[in-house]
Amino acid sequence: MATVQPELIAVGSNRTAHALDCSGAEAAYAAGTLVALFRPHEARVHAVLRGHTARVNSVRFAQQGRLLVSGAADGTARVWARDGDAWRAGAVLGGHGAPVVATATHEIEGGVATHDIDSAVVTCTAATDGCVRVFAHAGAGDAQLQQTLALGAHTALDVALAPLPGGGLLLAAACTDARVRLFVRRGGAFAAAAELVGHTDWVTAVAAHQVTEATHRAGDAATAHWRAGDVVLATASQDRNVRLWRVWRGAGGDQRTVGVSDGVVAGADAVLAGHDAWVHSVAWAGARVVSASRDGAAMVWGAAGDVWATDAQLGAAGALQGAVFGGGGVLAYGAGALYAWAQRDGAWTAVAAPTGHAGAVRDVSWDARGRHVLSVSADQTARLYARFADGWHEAARPQVHGYDMQCAAFVAPHAYVSGAEEKVVRVFRATRQFAAAARARVGGDASDSDEDELADGASLPALGLSNKAVGAGDACAEDPDDTYAARRVHTDVAALAPAPAPGAVPLEDQLQRHTLWPEADKLYGHPHEIYAVAAGAGLVASTCRAASARHAAVRLHSARTGQPAGVLPAHALTATCVRFSADGAWLLSGSRDRSYALFARREGGDAPYVLARRQQAHARIVWDVAWAPGARFFATASRDKTVKLWAPDADAPPVTLAFPDAVTAVDFVPERVGARYVLAAALECGRVFVLAAPDAGAGVPTQWTPREIAPEHAHSAFVHRVRWCPVGSAAAWLLASASADHTLRITAISLSSLSPSA
Repeated sequence: MATVQPELIAVGSNRTAHALDCSGAEAAYAAGTLVALFRPHEARVHAVLRGHTARVNSVRFAQQGRLLVSGAADGTARVWARDGDAWRAGAVLGGHGAPVVATATHEIEGGVATHDIDSAVVTCTAATDGCVRVFAHAGAGDAQLQQTLALGAHTALDVALAPLPGGGLLLAAACTDARVRLFVRRGGAFAAAAELVGHTDWVTAVAAHQVTEATHRAGDAATAHWRAGDVVLATASQDRNVRLWRVWRGAGGDQRTVGVSDGVVAGADAVLAGHDAWVHSVAWAGARVVSASRDGAAMVWGAAGDVWATDAQLGAAGALQGAVFGGGGVLAYGAGALYAWAQRDGAWTAVAAPTGHAGAVRDVSWDARGRHVLSVSADQTARLYARFADGWHEAARPQVHGYDMQCAAFVAPHAYVSGAEEKVVRVFRATRQFAAAARARVGGDASDSDEDELADGASLPALGLSNKAVGAGDACAEDPDDTYAARRVHTDVAALAPAPAPGAVPLEDQLQRHTLWPEADKLYGHPHEIYAVAAGAGLVASTCRAASARHAAVRLHSARTGQPAGVLPAHALTATCVRFSADGAWLLSGSRDRSYALFARREGGDAPYVLARRQQAHARIVWDVAWAPGARFFATASRDKTVKLWAPDADAPPVTLAFPDAVTAVDFVPERVGARYVLAAALECGRVFVLAAPDAGAGVPTQWTPREIAPEHAHSAFVHRVRWCPVGSAAAWLLASASADHTLRITAISLSSLSPSA
């Protein structure tokens, strides 16, 4: 294996209920088919758990953080066990015929002997097939199905387990018929016990709290009737309310209570009204409740005298889907984003949380100085990452688009081009706010940048796709003769707002509101959706989806003026990739027609490049191409499970490197390291390899030494792009990789581990 050190794992949360949980200093959230782990005080993902084959819907810690249970759309729940600082996969809880949407786990003191398993843990899984399945297992070991509870025509959206007052186990199911169903187990199987009626719409969440002397807040009339051993259920509903229900040992005697078991009754305790939209989640911490709603608020509730009131109302930029206590405050998520608030000296303060794409990451690009990484995704955003004092974080969200993003490339330190599922390539330039923050991070000065020519900020017009410059100076004023400016029609919906403090990690709200880059130009000419872009030699090269040679040409535009610079026909189908050589002498493209096309620089003529060679290179689609340092040779990567190395000015047969799966992305370290060439190759299954070969003089190297990056540091799905940082060191180089598993990774790789003796 290659010696690696993860620098960044960026991934957003899934847009499902119950997708976030926290236990002590560890938090987890559902991210695509993965479970992402982070420490709230670090605001960075440090590991992901792989195993599910479809979207993860819920995550829940158990046994004081020693176990983690995840439920997914593949119809299974998985148990993970902490093993030191790492996590290992355990039991798979299957049997559902539909997605698992919620799980609940409870530890049985002393364990119970069930079906030859000395079980200490009971786990319930709820799925959209209308069933709740009950499993018994010992930690993360083998699990035994104990029971299946059929709920009929309705579905349980959440479940909770708690000790039944007086002995036994209580299961509460939040259902789509506006009821909370209670089941009781006393030594045998669960049996239906009661229904709690009060909500008027779907019950979306349920959480259980067992009252103890330590958590009972004496002196508050609202909870004065609680006794140690009671169970209090908090439920959330689409009727916009949170309700509290008390389960206790005693006699009923009035219409407000229902019998649960012998000597145990349940009844309504309080209604917490304050949200303006559907409430998606509830969670307990001591005698406090936190609820999250589609209205964008996370409300912290506590007993105040004889009523329940909000201790805090924490707002986010968009709808929230869940919130939990953790990290010394509250963690929440919504629309793919995570939020965090900490309570310090009695006041609530927003703090940084992990960020990342909530869809497949399709392209990644480094700026020429290696200070910034730009990624684009099917979640319709472009995100820019930078190194801060404590590591890599998202520094800006320059583009929030109305189409799924496909590709991007830096054209200057403060400018990039991007393509999406539309017919134009868009050009963006940074703001002064961003340039000032970048200088603060690296300790540079204004003389190193074009800061005076940048706009102060940007805003996104209502119903528009083009970010508008805000507060621009004379250098950014629109020329009345500029046809692009004349085409734009804007409606201002946002004013210039303060940016994050220089050097500080931006918060999610700041990223959404204050870090857009203004759109500087559009590059036209393609008849179909943009597929690939590249920048080099003062030009922008772009391709689009094509089903015929007529539309499969590579189009060139000036990176400075945006004017068309030429059309390069060569392929019969979509050109999937395009790359300039570092010296600009060559332009290389690969295509679905299984060929590559090599264009040579020329002076004069209709286009700055002319076709030098076109060759059927592979037996399947060519996914990517890359240039070796000095343009001595180039690589083509294909679905036929090979990478082929070619000399640009010779007709010699290629050097073929075979891999165990389709190769989807390749890139060379931009300079020779210790007289060796280094190549990264990523596969359709998510595996990543780094290969090294000694300089072969004038020819293409043939002796390549492969090393695989350990699976926990690679991807779990199609890798769309790998790119080496343009600046490295003898100790390590940074490799950025973008994958369909929703993650962007930056990994430091020690190239000394690639020597034949390593």
